[in-house]
Order: sequence, then C-alpha cells, then structure tokens
Amino acid sequence: HKAYMRAATEEILVQFIRKGINEGVFRKEIDVKIVAMVFLDIQYRLMEFVSKGEKPREEILRIGHQGMDILVRGILTEGGLLRLREKMKNNI
Repeated sequence: HKAYMRAATEEILVQFIRKGINEGVFRKEIDVKIVAMVFLDIQYRLMEFVSKGEKPREEILRIGHQGMDILVRGILTEGGLLRLREKMKNNI
C-alpha cells in the first residue's frame, strides 16, 4: 500500500514539475524524476519528524505545507536572490 501511494504521489509530482518546465517556471536542465523523488523524500521526512511529537494535526499540516513552500520557492526574496547571484558572480 505504501509503495503504491509513493509511486502515485511521485507521478503527480513528475507531472507538476514537467508542467512547470513547459511553462518556463522551472529550469529545463533538472532531472524531473530525481527532483520529484527528492521533494517526496524531504516531505516524508519532515512529516515523520513533526509527527513524532504531540502536535495537533493542523500544526503538522501547516509545517508540512511550509516545508514544501520552502522547497519550491526557496527562502530568498527576488532581491535577495539577485544579490546572492551578484556576490557569487564577483567571487568566481
């Protein structure tokens, strides 16, 4: 049952990532299958970590959603990302 759910969820992520690539939202050079597996693994680990405590379901879901948001959108603002890229360019 778990293997089926994992495979089904992974396929949904693969489709989501491919759509993002086709729409120019995600980078074209990424390996879609690997990125989907990484996202899924991180999400599972986050949920596993959070659920070990005595937290209410709503809080666990909120933490899980925030974790995925950080994975997909990162933690940098656009300005922060531009400054980081500039710093990296100057250091190379």
